[in-house]
Amino acid sequence: MTTQPTNHASVSAERGEPTPVAPAGLNAPASETILVDSHVVSCDGGNAPLGHPRVWLRIAGQRVMCPYCSRLYVLTADAPAVAAH
Repeated sequence: MTTQPTNHASVSAERGEPTPVAPAGLNAPASETILVDSHVVSCDGGNAPLGHPRVWLRIAGQRVMCPYCSRLYVLTADAPAVAAH
């Protein structure tokens, strides 16, 4: 019996256990790089014909990639530091 892989997992032929697969876009090169000066950005896919749902992304380090369209948001050198809560 052959099992077809799904978008979310593939099946190991040796043990028959699911193996996690990274969602599309996580390992893909950036489709576009956008410089920002805010640690929170929104992305809706831009002017693409269909775009995608608006998502809010928090930049914890220096950059974050949109999981839908692979846009890469990079903090500028003069971006303000995040205030501690």
